[in-house]
Amino acid sequence: MRQQSGHRWGGYSNAPPTVVELTGDHYSVLKPQGIPELAAAIATRLGGHR
Repeated sequence: MRQQSGHRWGGYSNAPPTVVELTGDHYSVLKPQGIPELAAAIATRLGGHR
């Protein structure tokens, strides 16, 4: 990790990751039958309504 002006830079974010529980595994949610579950989880996390 590099430092610049006292800031620590590493990865994509300094915030802890958000974990969202899905019924499908990490491969099945990317297949056509899993897309609705994934889209609904994303919408819920972002505050959208589905």
